[in-house]
Amino acid sequence: MANSKDPRNTQQQVIDYLLTNPCKTETEIQLNVWGYNRQKSKESNKKYADVLRRAYFKGKIDRIRIQFKNKDTRKYWYYFVPLGHHN
Repeated sequence: MANSKDPRNTQQQVIDYLLTNPCKTETEIQLNVWGYNRQKSKESNKKYADVLRRAYFKGKIDRIRIQFKNKDTRKYWYYFVPLGHHN
């Protein structure tokens, strides 16, 4: 699915990915949709994060916050497409 050569990063790419791969983190979405690795890239993730935020604020995708019961105190946002919102 990843096509990092595509000059346009679209909300529809995120929706299409999440329909077949629900409940993914922002890092997983960026890696699998656009081939962008936040840990290894020197490039900013702003353009990819902005696409996710726009889709979220338009109600095209939603997210849940999960904190695991272990020593890791980070909270993770998992994104998904709400039922009935496929475009």
